[in-house]
Amino acid sequence: MVGRYRSVLWKSAEDRAADPGCTGRGAATNCLFDGDWLRTGDLASRDNAGYYWFKGRLKQIIIRGGSNISPQEVEEALYQHPAVQEAGVIGAPHPKYGEVPIAGITLRAGQTVTEEKLRAHAGELLADYKIPERIFFLAELPKGLTGKVDRRSLRDLLIAQPDLLEQRVVPRV
Repeated sequence: MVGRYRSVLWKSAEDRAADPGCTGRGAATNCLFDGDWLRTGDLASRDNAGYYWFKGRLKQIIIRGGSNISPQEVEEALYQHPAVQEAGVIGAPHPKYGEVPIAGITLRAGQTVTEEKLRAHAGELLADYKIPERIFFLAELPKGLTGKVDRRSLRDLLIAQPDLLEQRVVPRV
């Protein structure tokens, strides 16, 4: 697992079949288990020192033409631009590739940057297929109770736009 991101599995020292809290939860819980192993839905890698690095959630992976894209990886690249305050990346439906990454961002106070410059910046840090097809500048990004960007709400906001990938007008929040 060193250096490669893989699905995280945890094995309990206890026999889960003897745990009445697990056995009574039905199919939704049981599908998380592979024998005695719990599938967490997280993606992680281990470095040479034995430390684990979490990369994100398996359900949030964007699949573009058979290639997997981690939204967190794209967001990290966008966050490295000095004008970006917040970023959220989701997969948008695409007729040829299945999905393509798109981003919603907010800018730091007093900062300006164009979509083209942000895409060029991302291109310096990411493989071409990971660069967002579109970047939408929003007044604020939707957040969950923990204050993190809520990708599901961001997806609802952006995907609901007709002709999303052809738009040049920023949708209103």
